[in-house]
Amino acid sequence: MTIDEIREFIAAAQRHGMNEAFVQRGSRSLRLGGLNCERPTEAAEPLPAMTGPGNPVIRAGQIGVLRLRHPSGAGDPLGPGRAFKKGECLAFLEVGPCLKPVLAPESGTVEEMGAADGDVIGYGAPLLRYVQAAG
Repeated sequence: MTIDEIREFIAAAQRHGMNEAFVQRGSRSLRLGGLNCERPTEAAEPLPAMTGPGNPVIRAGQIGVLRLRHPSGAGDPLGPGRAFKKGECLAFLEVGPCLKPVLAPESGTVEEMGAADGDVIGYGAPLLRYVQAAG
């Protein structure tokens, strides 16, 4: 990778609000961290089913591949009608070799899914809409 390619890579990461990045070409790799980027002012365009008034939406906090259950197979898969508690791990975003948990901001029940297992998810993409638990 040339210095110009590295500069382009850093600029692209900054444009997309990424604070960490990893790229691999053949046997060579480059990992960048601490880019201190601002998040983009425009979130990824939401899916039509997740726009407009209604119940709250959980959105992706970073780019990754959506995994609706841990690779070990533990836990119930996420889907409409499934109840969850505040702080519960609902899904994972696979970022390279890492799994980043998607945590419930409050208790509720999944109303509809905005993405499927294995989908590549952009920053701000809607993952699910939910009905808040009473009380």
